[in-house]
Amino acid sequence: MTSMQRGSSQRVRHLMELLFSRAAEDRSGEWFTREMLPDIGAEEGAGHTPVIIRRARAFGKMLEVMADAENSKSTHTYDIRPGELIVGTMPLGSLGLGKVFPNYLTEREKEVAFFSSRSIDSVLAHNVPDFSRVLRGGLEQIIDLCDSRLESLTLDYDYPIGARYGMEKKIHFYQAVQICCQSVIDYAEKFADLAQARAENEADPQRKIELLEVARICRKVPREPADGFYEALHSIWIVHLALHASASHLSLGRLDQLLEPYLAKSLADPQEYAVGGRPFSREIAQELFECFLIKSAERMMLNPTNLVVQDHADFATGMGANPFLVDQEATVNQFMQNIVIGGLPPQGADATNDCTYLILDACTALGLPTPVLNVRLHAESPRDLFRKTAESAVESGNGQPIVYNDDSIIPGMSRNPKIPLEEARDYVVDGCWETLLNAKCDFNYNMVNMLSVLEYALNGGAEITDSLMQLRGPKKSFLTPPASEIKSFEQLKELIAFHLRYVTNKAGMELYSHYMLESSTTPTPFFSALLGNCLEKGIDKTWGGADYILSGMVFIAMPNVANALAAIQKWVFQGEYELEEVVAALKNNFKDETQKEILAKLSDSPQFGNGDKTADGIMRWLMDTAREAVVHAEELCDQVFVERPETEREMKRIERLRHMAGYAGENMKKRYGENFSIAFSAGCGTFAQYVHFGGGCGASADGRMARSPVASNFSPISGTANGGAGAVLDSLKGLGLGRFGLGVMVDLCFDQTETSPDYMEELLRKFIFDNGSIVSLTVLEKAKIIEAHEICNLVRDGRADSEELAPYNHIAVRAGGWNSPFVALTRAQQEDYIRRVLPKV
Repeated sequence: MTSMQRGSSQRVRHLMELLFSRAAEDRSGEWFTREMLPDIGAEEGAGHTPVIIRRARAFGKMLEVMADAENSKSTHTYDIRPGELIVGTMPLGSLGLGKVFPNYLTEREKEVAFFSSRSIDSVLAHNVPDFSRVLRGGLEQIIDLCDSRLESLTLDYDYPIGARYGMEKKIHFYQAVQICCQSVIDYAEKFADLAQARAENEADPQRKIELLEVARICRKVPREPADGFYEALHSIWIVHLALHASASHLSLGRLDQLLEPYLAKSLADPQEYAVGGRPFSREIAQELFECFLIKSAERMMLNPTNLVVQDHADFATGMGANPFLVDQEATVNQFMQNIVIGGLPPQGADATNDCTYLILDACTALGLPTPVLNVRLHAESPRDLFRKTAESAVESGNGQPIVYNDDSIIPGMSRNPKIPLEEARDYVVDGCWETLLNAKCDFNYNMVNMLSVLEYALNGGAEITDSLMQLRGPKKSFLTPPASEIKSFEQLKELIAFHLRYVTNKAGMELYSHYMLESSTTPTPFFSALLGNCLEKGIDKTWGGADYILSGMVFIAMPNVANALAAIQKWVFQGEYELEEVVAALKNNFKDETQKEILAKLSDSPQFGNGDKTADGIMRWLMDTAREAVVHAEELCDQVFVERPETEREMKRIERLRHMAGYAGENMKKRYGENFSIAFSAGCGTFAQYVHFGGGCGASADGRMARSPVASNFSPISGTANGGAGAVLDSLKGLGLGRFGLGVMVDLCFDQTETSPDYMEELLRKFIFDNGSIVSLTVLEKAKIIEAHEICNLVRDGRADSEELAPYNHIAVRAGGWNSPFVALTRAQQEDYIRRVLPKV
């Protein structure tokens, strides 16, 4: 089915045609330029204005320039397209291409922030806002609350009760929130004016009614509470748009839970909630939601030939004091938009409702790669939801939905005593596939490359490389016995555990580094107003204001390491080769003829993902060891940064440890409040970075060549899962995935000609009842992606025009951490996908 055939109405099919047409064009001229944006940091006296106030002004100015008619001649951000029912257009930007936002830092501040790898782009926006606060009370209610708090704080400021500095910060926070909320209201009003003007010149009576309705809604929401499904959906869209436009790439959360009351109310009174003069119905609700999805996907890029000229990613797209490097080409279509439906509510009964199916039907009808739809299932989920999810996976053609197992994720999250069970039940999805607390937590993460850990164990604490500059290789961990002195498989495992503990401890310390310095560079007042109790406390999220802090520890390349260890166990410790022979072959990337023989033997070994007891047993040991390392790292970090010893002698010892960690500040509970605590949550995967991470590793004993991709997420290495999907799930069954609250992501790919809804439903039930964690289900025609790959190569090499990709533009796949048009993937990712398709067994 092509993009033009997608959608539940003629209106939607027309909007889909426009969407795909624009996505295939060269869009480099649509980006905002610095000349269009004010430089708030360069204004006279800027350095004496609080940064949070300047960032709030930048937030408002961004929305202002987006709704400027002159700018829109190139950016197209102030326009209402024919047939649109949801209005407001995001500026271009993505994780891979970067974003454009008004500067609010002075030159001196930029110079100093550079030291800690921070800039105005360093907003780690992995999260979900509390849209319900806006739906119930509107932004004016938030402004009124700020007025009330400012009045009382001004009194306190005149007659100090607490610390003056703390009160000043609260005053600035509330002032910033007011600036942001009013800016969003003004932005919606501008679109009301545009819709009104279009209506006055509209000849079609039906369209005139629709435009007048758009104008009415934009004057009401998100200023006031929403009434009915259309208003609620539009209110969510404007808030979502404002956050993304201001560099906060946040997800959409549990939309079925948010929208269900408004859907029910509109269906109960069709005339009162008519849309464009048409009585409200489920069909109209689906059309509205499809319009919402199309607006969310407007930044999509399909043409791989014009990406470099749209590279707007700046320095310090990072977290803490560590620059966060991404595979830019792979993340061109990563917009950090996740929708979650189904699952358990905080109270514990199943939460599936009519809106769950409405959203699932709309996403299936369009087949767009973004937003990403995530379905939460559990053993007691309705049979219809299992069936509908299976049908969607087969029919959508976009690698969706992604399925989460509540029976695994919730126990994994609530295993940490810092996370209440009720909050774990209400989990949402953000970023790539990370699970976090719904509109309640600050979130950051770090990644541990297990292939690197294996290299340290095999090579005396050094990376495996063919470079002679560091003799054995770059030293990344403590010196341990070389390969010639490792005499047993158990000794090798002990060395892996040793290095893993140190690497994981370091990753944990780096997560705390996010709070060693108050994040004064990138406060987020508008988002903070919609996150837990930040608004009531008057504390920005970046100042430690969130109700909870969740830090993810993600373990990369686990399948590669399991296979490598299975190969070493078979060919080294059963007498065929010496370990130093294998390590020498790895360092030389199997170039010599004798080493090619070693490569062939290593490749002929037990493989994870086939239900093999040897490989699966090694994987169980790796999972146990990784989990133990995370628990130890959390205990260590808690001791150093948040514990308060009772004796002065013990306090001095802790202070010495704190200084060794590069932090000379006070106890973080004293700095951020008594409730400050970071809950570590473990997960396994790569996101879409499996090519990027492999590029930094030498050859490995699983038969992988140097600098080649690692396995996608926790999936079997592409081309090795010979037992089909059932065998993959068998390998997962005994791993205890319920200990990994962040999630363990497995990507499965099927040939559409061999897959049916019945088969997929059976597979989903097995996944849930065998305690899987997270699974993506990509169903495509293998022959079609082979054709698309060949044409993409011709286009990349300049031997074909990009228009020849048009017949394949609608094919979307799961790209490790998000869903992407197949034609927009890198060459290496496309080749990996062709090998990834599972055999029908």
